[in-house]
This record gives sequence, structure tokens and C-alpha cells, in this order.
Amino acid sequence: MPKDIRDNVIECLKKWSQKTNGDLFVDFWIFGSIISDEGEQFIPERSDIDLAILLADSLEDGLNRTQSCKDLRDLKFELEQELLKLLSRTFATEPIVSIVLLTKVELVWDIHKSKVSRFFRDTFHPGSCLNLLGNTDFPSISGITGREDERLSAVIQALEVTQKYRNEYLAISPNGSLKVQEHTSKEVFPKELARSSAQVCWANKIADQQSKFDIPSGTSYLTDLLKGKTVKNHNQVLKALEKKIQKRTYPNQYRDLPGLDDFDLLLLHELLFDQACILIRSNAFLETQYSGFNSASEEALETNQSLLHFEQSLQNQLALGLPPPKLIIGETETLDLIKNFANHQSFSSGCISENPEFLVELNHQFYELIGGRSRVGEEVNFLYYAFSTASKKLQQELKAVGKIDGQIEACLSNKQIRDQTRNHLSNMELVMSGSWRFIEQRAPESKLNECKYYYSHLMKTIRNLQDSIDQKDDLGKPPFDVEMQISDLKLYAERCSGWLDKLALDSQNVIKAPIMNIEH
Repeated sequence: MPKDIRDNVIECLKKWSQKTNGDLFVDFWIFGSIISDEGEQFIPERSDIDLAILLADSLEDGLNRTQSCKDLRDLKFELEQELLKLLSRTFATEPIVSIVLLTKVELVWDIHKSKVSRFFRDTFHPGSCLNLLGNTDFPSISGITGREDERLSAVIQALEVTQKYRNEYLAISPNGSLKVQEHTSKEVFPKELARSSAQVCWANKIADQQSKFDIPSGTSYLTDLLKGKTVKNHNQVLKALEKKIQKRTYPNQYRDLPGLDDFDLLLLHELLFDQACILIRSNAFLETQYSGFNSASEEALETNQSLLHFEQSLQNQLALGLPPPKLIIGETETLDLIKNFANHQSFSSGCISENPEFLVELNHQFYELIGGRSRVGEEVNFLYYAFSTASKKLQQELKAVGKIDGQIEACLSNKQIRDQTRNHLSNMELVMSGSWRFIEQRAPESKLNECKYYYSHLMKTIRNLQDSIDQKDDLGKPPFDVEMQISDLKLYAERCSGWLDKLALDSQNVIKAPIMNIEH
């Protein structure tokens, strides 16, 4: 490849990356034939350009990732047209750039759509890869061990399949043609997606071997995931997709059989991706460096695995909108287990801190086991962690919602910002509903009415805002009361957060005081 053409192409890619870089897409690398041996093997007339893009950590939700992927495809179309001219290609029906869109976990765990276990570790180093933003430090990629484990492998494939579909979704050609097509056949989901879901279902439930690739099992599992997500988020996009799936599942009850477009299919892949990540993070088939525990004996390992299994079960129940499970082990083991978990330095990071319900439910069971008895010298206090984590999460989500204040009309005219705001509001609702029973139990009786007042008004304001986000007046503008609702939201959320912080501090010594049993 002539050096001047290569230099022009790389300069074009750098400018596009700098333009695209922002809150959603945070790093860009090119690799493959355009980089290896200074591009000697790259053929301008037909070679692909391999581009890896890292998504921001904030895009931890499948719905947000799907919308971001859609936005990226629009931006990529412009890049394809520029490169068509630079490379003097005469055909515009094939994509020039192949994008691997990555979350941080895929990069750290070294998961690639090719199923090669060391793909990124063998690629991300000088001579094989170039950072388009000028960053000289290459990412730390630890990989994930134990991939030969059949259950772990069955879950990892869901990440690989999702990454592969993202790549196909982003494969837009210079003439605007797309690689992915609408799914219109009679099967509820495409077979590859249903089989991928079946494998995750099999690994999660440890079912018989025959069900590992069973399409009906995979279809049912993915449908339940979508239902649980819809119940939790109250999102119109999810509701519309759930309605489509219902019609496709029971075609005899409806006149039409709606197809699933590429956005629908990408969203379904991403929902399965999220569930697979939950299982990988929490399941006991991972080594201790991934599970978050440092086991020193078989007894400790058994205790840790019990907690990890409980966390996995809880995550699954919450995703499906079902009540939380119970720890089915003895009293002594449970107390040791909770103490081990509470004392772990990184307990407040990762998926645990994102789900205060996990802490709340462990607390519930912890105090139920103690039954009001004092335990001298017992330092563990899960209630403190439950309250303090919930407070931090509430403030985090409030800050995110507050970003639209002062520019409501501009923000709410953007669909992606509306969806993100709804998700932040749903998280606030989830945090408070998961913590309320403990606020009610621990708040001084003289202050309980005040607590109830701010709690009920916060929940009402959240629901009102969720309803108002999509409303418009006769001039096409958001309703005036959105600004007032956000002001109320700040007031009530800050008061509730203050109560959570105060109760967290007060609860540090609560272990030595009589505790009232809590009934399920």
C-alpha cells in the first residue's frame, strides 16, 4: 500500500475518532493489515480496516448500549463515504471499516467474537495496533481463566455472540446498505439468538445436557428477561418490544405477526449480554480474582460459593421481578459468610454497589438470624453498608437526572437523553423501595411521619417525571411542570439521602441493641 494513501487513511480515521470521542465512546484503536508491517498487506481496493472502539463505563445498561450503537452507525456512515473517496474504490456496496464495539469487561476479560481466547492480548501492543487518540498506554487485559469449564464457556458465548451482532449491525456500506435484516420468519427469535439464550439458561439452572441448545428453552428464558427488564424500567421501547414478542409468541391471537428489526434484535442481544455478565461476575465457577473473595481453605471456599450462588439467584430474581431468595444454610455458616463478605475491601465496587437490594436482603436475613440477640465483639454491621450504599447510589442517580435542569427543552428533545433519564429515575425508585422497610424500622418514632412524607413524595415525583418526559404541549415543547418536578425531586431525594446517611451512622452500634424481627 502506498505510504501516502496509508497516511491519509490513518489521518482520516484519527479525525473521525476525535470527533466521535466523548461521553459514549472513549477510546479507539486500529489493527490488522493496515498496521501490520506498515500496511504492506493492505490492499486499498478491497481490504477491511479493523477498528476497535471502547464504550464508556456509564453504558452498563443494554438499552443505553443499543441506542449508542445506533448513533455510532450514523457516524460510521460518514466515515465510510470519506474512505471510499480516499481509497478510490469503485464499488460502494461493501463496508470498508469493521468495528468491534467493546465494553470494558469484554476487553479486560479478552472476549472476542472470533472465540480466540487471547485475541486482544495478542493484538494490543506496539506494531500490531495504533491508538487513534494518541494514547501511548495500552489497556491492561487480564483475560479470564477457566474457559474450559463447560458452564463458564456456555455463558461467555453469549458475550461473543452479542459482540458479533454489534459488528454486523455496524456494517453499513458507503451507499447506506446494511448487513443485518429484519427477522420475519415464524420463530419468535432468530435461531442463533435463541440457542445462545438456551446456553445461558442451561449454565444458570444447571439443567440436563439436552436443554443446552434447546430453542424453546432459550426463547422462554429471553422472553422472561425482557419481561423482568420492562417491569423494572417502565421504558416505552422495552414495552413496545415486549408487545411484539407477545404477538410473535401467540400468533393465533393477533391479526398481524410483527417482524423484529435490527434495533430490536440488537437490544435482545444486549439484554442477554447483561445477564451473562451478572452470571460471570457472581458465579462460583470463576477464580477468586473475579469472584471478589480470597479463599484460604475448602471451608472458606464453600462459604464463598454459597454467597456467590445467593448473589446470582438474587440478581436473577430481581431481573425477573420476583421476590428475593433465601440463604439455605445454617445460622453459624450464614453469619460467617456475611462477616467474610462485609469485611472484604472491594465489596462496595462492581455489581454489588449497583444493587443495594443485595445488601438490604442480606441484612434482612442477618438480623432475622440474630433474632434480637446481642453478640459481644461482633463487628460486622451490614445495615451500615446497606444504608450508606443506598445513599451514594441515590445521590449518583439524582446528579445524573439533574444534568437536564436548565436545558430541559433541548435535552428532552433527544431520545437517548430521555431514555437515560428514565433509567436514572427507575434506579432511584429501586433504591428507595429496597431500603424503605429498614428506614421505617430504624427511624425514631418521632421522625417516622417526616420520613414517610419525604419517601412518599419522592416516589410520587419520580413517577410523575417518568410520565412527563414524553409529553409535549401544543408547541411541541416539554410541559412546564417538568422543571418544577425536577426541583421537587432534588428536595425530596436529598432529604431521603440525608436520612439514609444518618441511619447508616446510627446503625454502627445497632448490633448491641435489641433488634426487632422482620417478617417477610
